[in-house]
Amino acid sequence: MLKKKCRFAVPEDEPEVKKCRFAVPEDKPDVRRPDIRPIDPSLDAGEIEFLDHHSLRTPSCAVRFGGTSVHVYPQRYSQLLLEEREENKYNKREITVKRMSDVSSGLVFLRIVYTLASLFIIGFLFAFVLLLLFHVVLGGLVTELGFTSDMPAEYPLAAATILSLPTFVNGCSTFLVIAFSFASDTWGGNELMKYASPFSVVVTEWIAFFVYLGIPVLVGSFSLITSHDDWYQNMLLTWFGCILVFAAFYAVCVVYYEVRACFMLARELDVKYECQEYGDGAGVKGILKRAILLRQVHRWSGSKVVSYIARGNDAPGKSTRNVVKNTEKDKHATAVNYDLKAYVGLALAKAACQSFVKVNNPPVRLHSIDEARGVLPVNTSLGWGLEKIYCRNRDQRRIDVVKGPGSISKSMAYSNFVCAIFGRILIVFAIISFLVWMDFGMGIVLVVSLIIVIKCSLELRREYAVFVSYKSLSENRKFEDVITSLRAKAIVANNKGFHKSLINPLQKEELEELFDELPDKENTSGCDYDETCEENEGFYNVKETFRVTRPTAKMCWFFFVTEIMFFFFVPLITFLSSGFVTFGWIFILIGAFSGMRRYLSASVLLEELGTLDLLARSVSESNLRATVRSRRGVVSGRESSVQKWTEMHRISDIIGTISQARSKKVLRTVLFSLLLFFIAIIAVAIATANAAEDTSDTILLRDFKYDGVDNLRYPACVLQKEFLVGGDIQPIAIDYAFASQNAYKSLDTAQDQLDLWFGVKNAAVYNETAVETFKKERGFLGSRSVYGLVEFPSVPGFAVIVVRGTKNAFDFLTDIQIYGAAALLQLVRFLLPAGDAWTPILHRVASFMNILENSSLTNVTPYRETTEFIKYLKEQGRYKQLHITGHSLGGGIAMISGAQTETPAIAISGPNLRLSRLTFQPPVSEEAVNIFTLNYIPRRDIVPMIDDRGDLVQQIQCNTGVNNPFGCHLGGRTVCQLMHDCGSGDRSIPCFCVEDYGFPEPTPRPGTNRTYAEACIEQVPLSVG
Repeated sequence: MLKKKCRFAVPEDEPEVKKCRFAVPEDKPDVRRPDIRPIDPSLDAGEIEFLDHHSLRTPSCAVRFGGTSVHVYPQRYSQLLLEEREENKYNKREITVKRMSDVSSGLVFLRIVYTLASLFIIGFLFAFVLLLLFHVVLGGLVTELGFTSDMPAEYPLAAATILSLPTFVNGCSTFLVIAFSFASDTWGGNELMKYASPFSVVVTEWIAFFVYLGIPVLVGSFSLITSHDDWYQNMLLTWFGCILVFAAFYAVCVVYYEVRACFMLARELDVKYECQEYGDGAGVKGILKRAILLRQVHRWSGSKVVSYIARGNDAPGKSTRNVVKNTEKDKHATAVNYDLKAYVGLALAKAACQSFVKVNNPPVRLHSIDEARGVLPVNTSLGWGLEKIYCRNRDQRRIDVVKGPGSISKSMAYSNFVCAIFGRILIVFAIISFLVWMDFGMGIVLVVSLIIVIKCSLELRREYAVFVSYKSLSENRKFEDVITSLRAKAIVANNKGFHKSLINPLQKEELEELFDELPDKENTSGCDYDETCEENEGFYNVKETFRVTRPTAKMCWFFFVTEIMFFFFVPLITFLSSGFVTFGWIFILIGAFSGMRRYLSASVLLEELGTLDLLARSVSESNLRATVRSRRGVVSGRESSVQKWTEMHRISDIIGTISQARSKKVLRTVLFSLLLFFIAIIAVAIATANAAEDTSDTILLRDFKYDGVDNLRYPACVLQKEFLVGGDIQPIAIDYAFASQNAYKSLDTAQDQLDLWFGVKNAAVYNETAVETFKKERGFLGSRSVYGLVEFPSVPGFAVIVVRGTKNAFDFLTDIQIYGAAALLQLVRFLLPAGDAWTPILHRVASFMNILENSSLTNVTPYRETTEFIKYLKEQGRYKQLHITGHSLGGGIAMISGAQTETPAIAISGPNLRLSRLTFQPPVSEEAVNIFTLNYIPRRDIVPMIDDRGDLVQQIQCNTGVNNPFGCHLGGRTVCQLMHDCGSGDRSIPCFCVEDYGFPEPTPRPGTNRTYAEACIEQVPLSVG
């Protein structure tokens, strides 16, 4: 029978250690059911003390009933019960671990609904942040530097905008990290909120209930009782507002306790080491000074990272903080990397600049946050999974068991390595396939593929090192032989191989006797399992950070004053004095919020201390009396322990999930990348601002025609109702499509093209005088808006305003300015499960986000000028009927101005305006959108997917492949598609329909004596009348 012994912790006043035996039935050798039997029945086993670690979600509680003692550990949706029976018929003392479900389907449903609502808040904040950064760049740089008008440049404001960008990005990333934490906490039942809230648990639960359910349902019910048609919208708006306020309250609580922990740790710092240079820590002023100075030291110190492999026999038994305690001969250094600040600091010290920097001799070790929090997960065969291993945090310390009943098996180790290879192959193949499918050039495909392959190769090298080390130690090879083998494979030397992991056999101090009997084939090491055996040792890949140089206190204060002055006060004063009041107030909020977390950082002090124990020590007895005696008059030991556990759990959770969250770096990188993208667009816009107009002629042939396709003829091939003109002009779709495309050409070329299109000279005429007169009279000279007025002499009183669409980078910036909020909210709705449920309030949310647009941006918005132009023409009374049309951005502007002035607007591939209708000045009603706007949308065209469509939409075909959605947006292709499907009538046929877009050749008209190919080659159209 297999036997093994274990040791229980006993009080210090009982020196003898009570042994117990784990009995395993002989017929079931693989079963490991612990039956705890005292060796001497006359002696009671030592009392087991249960200590709650701060990593638990809640502290445990003990319940006694029926001769049984139960320790309850609440989990998110279950409970862990440690049930101890003192007496039974076998005279044994048993501890049974149970997992009990503590959840109902109703609770899960409510948590899902609450979490989805919280995720919508995250989406809103992310959209708001992106729009904020864009408006800061566009309003503070492009507009104020004079690139959007003839106004003089405001260089101080532009400089202040550049200085404000780091604060905006860091602060916005902080808000988003807290928002993600809020959603996670909502899914967990407000676990962190219960400990971060200043209210009791009961009050906090009631507040959460009314926020997530009570108030919104009451508002919705009241709206129903009063027969309000928008009762659902009212309920959603109330829900959105309540959760937004609750999230803000959560953020304030998080920052408060983080700053509070910083003060507590700074006060206790002398316990760790002398730090007189950074203040004595007396009083609030002294603690504040010390916290700021230590943050500056942490920020500007030079450090080195020492990586080495050491024996792991000492690692987990005593402490998880100082993992390696071996002698230097047991350490095998792999790399020593100095950062740039260390080189600069050493150079300054060598130059005798002692007033700026000092050298630490010996270097001071800094602890990781995981080390301070005691985070050290254990990987065993019972918790193994392919996805779990593949997606793990590779920078986190961990224990990998390679010996014993719970060790990782060979098949698992091989699967880990094969999955790492296969997973990266899938990633590379999927990215290459997508690039090829999108018809990217071979050069781009090769460059991107090379970058991905190199990155994956470096990651696989590290995975290979973990695999080799496991294989070596599992085969009982000596530790030194493993190191030698890995160095021979050039894995250790370049520090690219080993993961931060400890591969460790079961410790002797944990099990005094592992097996009494074991077949020889199971043990080839030549030693007993209950002895210390070098062949069974593990190893630990250690990466320790040491502070090599540190700035002096004077330098720290210099950096602090410089940062505060140039990155906060200068932008703030400039924003407020220049009329950017909205930006100024938002900047105050973001700067103050992120500044407190930046300079009063508890995580920095934890890296100095390496433990949370001092935080519990700082919970003084006076504070305990103040919080507990007010209710009972006595502070019990249990209550004191709960207070200390709460303090440690709260700050550990805040630092681990918010302050040092991996998502913070990701979000900061994403925001900086988008910021660089905006700046790159601006640079391109400036470089191409004065690009020459298109003066090329399009070959139009009068002697060929498209008859149209009967089964594809669209209802809107010919316009009806509000779009009718009267007289000899029948408004047809191809005329508006051609006029919109013709707007990209110079005025002289555009007039010639109109003559060729209609086949009659001056059938349609550009009225250049009317546009110039309007700009002079209404103060729009120097604007970058491009539009024209086309009159029809045969139909007096009728004219069409033609607006040019997106032609350069400035036009693209205009697209983002007008439709950014709607597009981002659409993306949020698409990514969220059941996101369509929020559609009724998206236009309200978009209107709220419009507070970011300042007056300098509003004044240069192109639709403002076209709307004024329509009003100007109507005031003159010369035109009885006006239409407005445009392609792409021009189509969107046409629909905005048309809806604002109740003028029929015909858009070709234009972005819509149902969600953004309240962001315009003046706002647009939904009724006006549905009556006065018509949008022709080619299938798969991306631009008309922006914003939600109105009622009048004509979907048309697109002859491009699915992998070319941008091809469907080309205005020339749309002209050809409408001519092919609706018929060309007596209009001319462009040669590019066949040559560039692959449409079938048109049929010749009667009397034509040349082929279509010959006509396009000759490039000589028939003369117009």
